[in-house]
Amino acid sequence: MKRLAPVLLPLAALALASCGDSPDTVLAKARQDLGAGNAQEARYRLAEALRSAPGDARIVMLLAQAHLQQGDVDGAERVLSRLGKDAGSPQALRLRARIALQRGKAAEALRLLARDTSAESSAIQAEAYLAQGDSDAARKAFQNALDAGGGADVAAQYARFLLKAGELDRTAQVLRGMQARDPGAYQTLVLAGDLAVARGQTDAAMVAFQKAVDAYPDRVPPMLALADLYGAAGRFDDVEPLLDKAQTIDPDNETVAAMRLRVLAGRKRWKDIRNMLQTRESQLEPGSEAALTYGRALLNLGQPGQARMLAGRAVLMQPDNRDALLLLGEARLATGDAPGAWSVLQPLAAGALAAGDVLRPASRAAKAVGAPQADALARRTEPAQLARTEALVAKGEAALTAGQWDVALGVYRTLLGTREDPEVLARLAFVCTQMRQTALAIAYADRAVAVSDAPQYLYVAGLARLEGGVQLPRALAQLKRAAEAQPDDADIAQALEKARAAAG
Repeated sequence: MKRLAPVLLPLAALALASCGDSPDTVLAKARQDLGAGNAQEARYRLAEALRSAPGDARIVMLLAQAHLQQGDVDGAERVLSRLGKDAGSPQALRLRARIALQRGKAAEALRLLARDTSAESSAIQAEAYLAQGDSDAARKAFQNALDAGGGADVAAQYARFLLKAGELDRTAQVLRGMQARDPGAYQTLVLAGDLAVARGQTDAAMVAFQKAVDAYPDRVPPMLALADLYGAAGRFDDVEPLLDKAQTIDPDNETVAAMRLRVLAGRKRWKDIRNMLQTRESQLEPGSEAALTYGRALLNLGQPGQARMLAGRAVLMQPDNRDALLLLGEARLATGDAPGAWSVLQPLAAGALAAGDVLRPASRAAKAVGAPQADALARRTEPAQLARTEALVAKGEAALTAGQWDVALGVYRTLLGTREDPEVLARLAFVCTQMRQTALAIAYADRAVAVSDAPQYLYVAGLARLEGGVQLPRALAQLKRAAEAQPDDADIAQALEKARAAAG
């Protein structure tokens, strides 16, 4: 029983404190708890207060909100069932709409809020429209929420919607409003970092996330975002202190463990990786980042056979996993199986976007088997040529991220040259879709599908037609095929829902 005392005594003290407080005081303290992310404390406080004032609708609804904040939908619904004459109040209907939304019933949520024009209602409606795949209606609802006086949370939701949609200038506009109202708010600081990342402004992103870490030292996400940027820049000495802090706050955070592995791999500390993972080898999910990092460590430590086994398992589970295929090709090459290595590496190296980590082993494999592509691959791996290509690829990716469509169009046209590369064609189709050049987008997309009917190319072809408002039956058919092949892809699923609505 003594082991329970440290947990039970504070809760008992909290309950006793709540007994002597007025309902208004309890509500104020509970709102502070919820604002600080302490939903559990709010629940204890409100549940105790409800015993003294069982008919207080304000306490009932705030307690339901606390349950929802913890993801306890059933608990929220049970609490709301205690409402009497206030069951049909606007606030109660909003809570019921949130419950419906969390249960995947977006249409019911919209029905409950049909006559509610408040900022909170409009924000919930925006979430419901997003769940239905109707981004245009979601955009209008978010704007309505802001116009109705929505605060920082609504602005942050809207900004993240715009950020995901690639509307960086509009995101920046919303962010400026957030900075004017509350420059030190958590959402404001983190959004500034995310927007800088989207624009490829690494230094500015580091500054923004550092501000968030300094202002909110108990929040893990900005720590990990900053650590990720440091890791990408090779600043591993700066990464580890952030991971140590994050692990202290959230010991079971899987991202922290994954990032530690990336640091070790970046430092080529292969023995440390092997020592960390070898006792858990049987538990590693095939194709996971940890399993492939472990396989690469074994390859670099002179155990290519074991690396080949791990990579083979991964490819069986995930045939399109680029990292698994690369590791398998390299492991086969290291075990003397040049034909097997070439069979895996040749498709990876064929694309115009292939990087040096693929081209170099592919070139060795091609030379070993006397493949006709050997000379061309040797030229592509010449340092000067490889540097030019990788710089161009990086420029294209940065332009896509930043929504610089004219720049991206020029880069990918250069990379395409005279070849029919489906990956480059798909990027060109996507860029032209964003530029509202529908006919050109469809032409590029159809050329990609003619080379390969992989789901990502079907998706781009369907999206080009859907966004252009043309050939909607064909768009629907292409998106259906893409969704059947990749049922877990959220972007494909959202486009399919929008196509179904557009096709009637």
